[in-house]
Amino acid sequence: MKKNIKPNLNIIIPVFNTGIFLNRCIASIVEQNFKNTIFRVIIVDDGSTDNSYDIMKSIKNKYHSYDITIHKTLHKGLGHARNFGIRRANGDYLFFVDSDDTLTENSLETINENIMAHNVDILKFQANTITIDLDVNKTLFNSGRIEKCIGIKAFDILLSRNSPKKGIFGPVWLYIYRKNYLTENNLFFHDFRLQEDFLFTPQAIFKANSFISIDKYIYNYIQRQGSIMQNKDFFQRRATDMLHHYDYLSYFFAKNCQDNSLLSKINIFLEQAIVARVKKLNGDFKKDFLSELNKRDINYDNAYKLV
Repeated sequence: MKKNIKPNLNIIIPVFNTGIFLNRCIASIVEQNFKNTIFRVIIVDDGSTDNSYDIMKSIKNKYHSYDITIHKTLHKGLGHARNFGIRRANGDYLFFVDSDDTLTENSLETINENIMAHNVDILKFQANTITIDLDVNKTLFNSGRIEKCIGIKAFDILLSRNSPKKGIFGPVWLYIYRKNYLTENNLFFHDFRLQEDFLFTPQAIFKANSFISIDKYIYNYIQRQGSIMQNKDFFQRRATDMLHHYDYLSYFFAKNCQDNSLLSKINIFLEQAIVARVKKLNGDFKKDFLSELNKRDINYDNAYKLV
């Protein structure tokens, strides 16, 4: 693949102490059959404390014929690493991939064909969830096909099909974003926050001029022991950051949504989403967190019944 040609797809991969999974991730990207897809891989080490950056250098040398760039930053969180990648991307579209996940066979050609054919701000697809026991779940992140439409219409459709347990509309890696659309609307991730996707994705979809969802499985989300999503200390910090995101999104939609019926559905969904995170809390922290919900007039008992 020629490096001096502008790519039509930039694949941004943050790394934090996950270098041991990176070879598998990169192999799933570069060992595909390419026809018209020109891509750049941007790997960002978010201040890893292990040998992740050495692994990144080894991968760059191994796949020297591919357009792979590696960067090392201070540890400021996943959101900062993604923003770093956005600002260094030189292609038309962005694809955020987690370093411990993989892509499905020939997925890049499918992505390229659809972004070229439909010319949208956001392209959504489907993902497999692969458990530790190698069981494959095709339903967790499957929202089905949506014909090309404006973002607010897609937002309403996805809202009706989704579950608060997933946040809003699932992770950021379920989507391909037009770079100029994100930068022109100042859509970036927040530093040092968990559940960044809960905050980022709904705003991006709501503001989009064009959106499409294809019924193709592009991504393999691989659950593993020891990931940030499995750590015991994760849950309190997640709840705190979710409260921040709830406040931010409540303000955003109150300001930008003119449809009172849709706004009511959004508010109910936001309440359900944050209440779903209370289940993993206990003790004084849970008591204090419920007090914060009460200050926001969130009825925990009613919302809990719907989660």
